[in-house]
Amino acid sequence: MNDYAENLLTKKPTIKDMIIKNLNYITDKSMEKPVRRRIENEVFDISYQCWHDYYLIKFTLFNQRKLKNHHKILFQDIIGKDSSFIETLNVAKTASQTEANVLIIGESGTGKELFANAIHNESMRSDKPFIAVNCGAISKELIQSEFFGYVGGAFTGANKNGKQGLFEVANGGTLFLDEVGELPLDLQVTLLRVLQENEITRVGDTRRIPIDVRIIAATNKNILNEIAYKGTFRSDLYYRLSVFQINLVPLRERSIDLPELANYFLTKLNDKNHTEKIFSHKAMESIKAYSWPGNIRELSNVVERSYYLSHFQSEIDIYQLENPNKNDYHSLVPPQRENEDITVIDNAQSEKTLILTYLKEMDSNISKVAKKMGMSRTTLYKKLNVYQIKIKR
Repeated sequence: MNDYAENLLTKKPTIKDMIIKNLNYITDKSMEKPVRRRIENEVFDISYQCWHDYYLIKFTLFNQRKLKNHHKILFQDIIGKDSSFIETLNVAKTASQTEANVLIIGESGTGKELFANAIHNESMRSDKPFIAVNCGAISKELIQSEFFGYVGGAFTGANKNGKQGLFEVANGGTLFLDEVGELPLDLQVTLLRVLQENEITRVGDTRRIPIDVRIIAATNKNILNEIAYKGTFRSDLYYRLSVFQINLVPLRERSIDLPELANYFLTKLNDKNHTEKIFSHKAMESIKAYSWPGNIRELSNVVERSYYLSHFQSEIDIYQLENPNKNDYHSLVPPQRENEDITVIDNAQSEKTLILTYLKEMDSNISKVAKKMGMSRTTLYKKLNVYQIKIKR
């Protein structure tokens, strides 16, 4: 079959080639009509079948090569030098070598699924399925059947042969529950029982099916707040899920990593398009100064947009970084605000000067200066260290 496939792909046949090869039979006028019609049909069938085989094999081989070349995310692929981020990474590495459940907490765009993938791929379950599901994207009416499956005739519109749920599909591997904080309370009870007993029951059935699944859950919510004040998440489920708890640092608190991350996304675009673009000094300083509320996902988006906006230029300047949607809630190029004496931050020196100015005006009150600068206290402390600014006590 492989020799046939490669031979067929090498020849790259066309319908025209196939029909011409048999044209002498079709154009033989002395041939009786029924015989001629039969041969015409046979030639068409053969031609169509060869054409179908060619593209079917081409598609199959393409997917085989794609799967072969697919790179599994490992911890070595995760970029970061920030000390708090390295600590988080080390916790994740430790978790990967165990069978314990993991809860990843972080703002949207901080890389929760990336970490979940790496934990699975470096675990003993790496050759088994990794199934990801967004808990907030499934309707409440279908969530039980999606998680645990159903038997034929369990409800109106159900497949007559039934269906496996996500737990069965992930059996032996890892089930990644993204946005686990969105699960309704009744399903939280069922999920807790499944984690305790390692068994599931399909909707419409009474038989118990044993399962062996590791759970990695993620949320952008403050789960302890959901438990203590809102009552929307069960504390017993939280303790089951968070044997290892991984708190991902937002990008605004990882300023040291911004240049490497930005250049990583730019390098991917350069490799894809066979270019060698770089960021200008002002563009990189703007990237480092911005707070990135959308985290790594926003950074990737901005780098890609600025890459294409720079057209044939070899250097991406600060003005290609600005969001062209003027109604958007943020911009990488800080605007001049009315009734405020704020200078546009376009390089490190001006930022340092601005920090010194505010420290003097506000009697070195870090909280007030951080608020005025639009950054967290942690980020401000890091910048004070970078610029070697000492605070008067």
